[in-house]
Amino acid sequence: WLVPPPRASQALGAVIASIASRYKSPKFQPHITLLSFPATPDIDSDALLPPQAQLPSAIPITFQQICTGKTYFQSVLIELEKREDSVLQALYNQVKTFNQKNRGNSIPPTIEGMPISTKPFYPHLSLYYGDPSMEVKEEIIEALAAEGAISISGPLTVGGVEGGFHVSEIWVVRTEGPVEEWEVLKKVKLEGMEHSPQEV
Repeated sequence: WLVPPPRASQALGAVIASIASRYKSPKFQPHITLLSFPATPDIDSDALLPPQAQLPSAIPITFQQICTGKTYFQSVLIELEKREDSVLQALYNQVKTFNQKNRGNSIPPTIEGMPISTKPFYPHLSLYYGDPSMEVKEEIIEALAAEGAISISGPLTVGGVEGGFHVSEIWVVRTEGPVEEWEVLKKVKLEGMEHSPQEV
């Protein structure tokens, strides 16, 4: 997972919590899923990421739009800017290649349970987990706009986070079972954030 800095994380988490309270959906840490792997009992969290010195010192994230998705974990989300020359895309390629070299093809990386070879990278930050009708998803977005939780006048602003943020940490998370049972196995703080004068 790519995790926002504390201030942005708290603000986006409040939006997620408000939706969860109203629609009885799970609460979860705001994050961007980079890659996922089928869980194995002997998984080594240290072997899933390149050494910290090889990671980018800063990962800028830019909001594109609020939209709905077609899967449980992509129900209502912030779609993020995707460019082939971006730091985010380069990190995705780096971590994918690192794991393919280290783990071979015996446990291929996936996104949303689909092999990455058949599903393109889709950078997003989910705000709501669920499988309701399209009408309910659109109702959630309309309610957020009416309450001022999102604004599209100027850069997209969500929960007071304007335009995006710089990733603060990379987490390795075991996402088996119910959301409340997900377990953070490792946190890596990006070096560039240690000296950053601004959180977002």
